[in-house]
Amino acid sequence: MKSVVSALAMLALAAGAQAQTPKAKHLDDVVAHGAAAEKALEHNALLGSVAEEISHACEKYAADHNISVSIFIVDQYGQIVHSHRMDGQIANNIETALMKAKTVLWDHQPSHVRMNQNINNPFTEFRSIEMGIFPNKGGLPIIVDKQFLGAIGVGGSGLDEECADYALTQVLGPQPPLTPNIPARPPLMGDPPQRGGGAGRGAGAAPQNGR
Repeated sequence: MKSVVSALAMLALAAGAQAQTPKAKHLDDVVAHGAAAEKALEHNALLGSVAEEISHACEKYAADHNISVSIFIVDQYGQIVHSHRMDGQIANNIETALMKAKTVLWDHQPSHVRMNQNINNPFTEFRSIEMGIFPNKGGLPIIVDKQFLGAIGVGGSGLDEECADYALTQVLGPQPPLTPNIPARPPLMGDPPQRGGGAGRGAGAAPQNGR
């Protein structure tokens, strides 16, 4: 009898875990169709409702981790599809969240990749900023069925990248692994101030007014 109960309990747990696994969305589920696509002359335009859903998922992550964030979701051309500022955010948090999203547009890679490149060669950071690139973690590409649809940028906490990753996973399905942190090299004479690597996946919450 005990073995039967145990087996049923294991099946229930497995079913619960399966139900909680986000299903991968397909391109037709997340882009505009019909009259909207014809009016915009664009068949890969991210739906505003999907962008809002991603934002809400990020807000939930932030609330669950007792942090406050600013969120921007832009399309593949850098135009804002949805944005939200949680309470307690300052101008720096808001502006850098948008800059992180737009940084992704350059090479369709996480903004963390640019950050790692600058840790290895911090002299490139000034050039990046001149180009409008913000090399800091918190920006992730939105890719569905191998189509780049835009980006999410999150700012305001030490868990910006994790918040963005959680949101995309919940709404669009499993995402690629987050970019790993790399150790900062020892400073050399003439180096500009270096930016730290930041908290990785699963790290504790950092001060809310972070970049």
